[in-house]
Amino acid sequence: MVAEEMKGEDNSFDRILEIIGNDGPYQRRFNIFFGYFLLIAVYMPSLNIIMALAVPEHWCYVPGREDTNYTLEEWKEMTIPKENNTQDIYTYSSCKMYNTSDYRDTIATDCQYGWEYDQTWYTSTAVTQENWICNNKLHVTNVFVFTKIGDFLGTFIFGQIGDLVGRKPTFYITLSVLFVGRVMSVFTSKYIWVFAFAALLGNLATPSVFQSPLTIAMEISKNENRAKVQFAQALGSTTALCLMPIVYWIFKDWVPFMLLTSLPCGIYLFSCKWFVESPRWLASRQKTKKCINELEKIARVNGRELDDEVLDILEKNTHSKEATYGFMSLFSNWALAKKTILLMIIWIIVNLLYFTLVMNVNNLGGNPFLNYFFQGLAELPAALFGKYFCDKMGRRWAHRYAFIAAAFSSVIMAVTINNNDLLWLTSMVVVFLKFFTTIAWYAINLHTIEMFPTCIRQTGIAFCVITASAVSTTAPYIVYLGTSVNLKYPYFILGGMAVIGALTGLFLSETLNQSLPETIDDVRNKSNRNKTVLNSVNNVNNAEEIKLTHIER
Repeated sequence: MVAEEMKGEDNSFDRILEIIGNDGPYQRRFNIFFGYFLLIAVYMPSLNIIMALAVPEHWCYVPGREDTNYTLEEWKEMTIPKENNTQDIYTYSSCKMYNTSDYRDTIATDCQYGWEYDQTWYTSTAVTQENWICNNKLHVTNVFVFTKIGDFLGTFIFGQIGDLVGRKPTFYITLSVLFVGRVMSVFTSKYIWVFAFAALLGNLATPSVFQSPLTIAMEISKNENRAKVQFAQALGSTTALCLMPIVYWIFKDWVPFMLLTSLPCGIYLFSCKWFVESPRWLASRQKTKKCINELEKIARVNGRELDDEVLDILEKNTHSKEATYGFMSLFSNWALAKKTILLMIIWIIVNLLYFTLVMNVNNLGGNPFLNYFFQGLAELPAALFGKYFCDKMGRRWAHRYAFIAAAFSSVIMAVTINNNDLLWLTSMVVVFLKFFTTIAWYAINLHTIEMFPTCIRQTGIAFCVITASAVSTTAPYIVYLGTSVNLKYPYFILGGMAVIGALTGLFLSETLNQSLPETIDDVRNKSNRNKTVLNSVNNVNNAEEIKLTHIER
């Protein structure tokens, strides 16, 4: 009886979407142009600054070789001292040269005439162009710190703006900031602090520039299609990760690379005509007239019309606008606070797992472009399996099983990492570890969007991302623990965190095929209804037991 009542309760806005079309041409076009292709256009500039700051092998330039018949190796042997590098390999110094005219004295000094760079892979990077090495190597670190500050500030600011002023204006503001910041970086490298500010400016846009269109797409689609909507973005980001290193490999110069990977996002600045504001958000903010206008746009493309039922539903559900208080709204009742805390813990764990694994991409040997390419390509099957598992077993079980598999993979890595005879197994298992981590990220991102109510959906996502980003700054120390103490330790830590993630997910409710909550009260009421259902089921079971006992007697 209670189950039937629950089933009979209908989400009013879901009914509106059924009338105007929730799986029609408009949704498919939106997912293609503002899901897949948009992610290609914005994901490349979001990450291209990392590749532009690559530091190739370098050594002091010592004049005079052009007047001799010495090879480069012979000249380096005469003019450059050797020392242990950061990988504890005894090789030529990157920042020292012999301080004597005949190069037979062993007194070494700092580079006097500039540097030479290995151009096997890069003709130019921002680092080689401005010589941000040796005494100036801290410049690169400072730029990365500025990008992290940009991530934090941007998520804090735009995550709340998305719920206050709308998804659409937030998207175009962040898109403009991303475009200006990255283009500005190309022309300001001579001024390190201006360059660092430009890097910060570009990173202000992430991740809100991805979340706004994703949130809109989910808010205008039917419940069963939400995993498909996220998959379009996952496919776009994977394409961007694979395309970006190919562009750099072709040109080998950071300036055309930055421009070619940044300019496409500028095209989307002219897409305002085809980008709707979320009618679900407009309804929640009591902007009925604008809501109807957006619904008409969707209905027109889907070959539907707004009938009297739509207007009746909007009129019946007109009530005073719900007051929200930014991040504080996430803790306005126990049901919502519990969801926020649990989601925050899982976001922290999945971010630490992910960033600890990918942090060494620039430090891997061989072709750096292929390293980036295969790292990106590995996420494609993870997205496919993530969508499949999310639709078949639910969001909660998808990230729970992914965490369990990641924990087992971490233990295997810890056992085999120091065994050179099992290097092939180690290489294979680390790919699986990245694979399961990506599935966990895919599922928890989808789960988070479906957990928070419309009025504070982007605020909730932003809070989880902010806390996860802050804690993820410890990832370099986890890597350092392995390089300075024992290679096994990081994988034991990752395995332990994966177990915590799996256990934490048990306390989250399932959202597969469930209507999106609209208000903060919806979250509280749903929690109370779930308790009522559970109590009713227990009462029925107790009654059946009493009945069976009576019959036996």
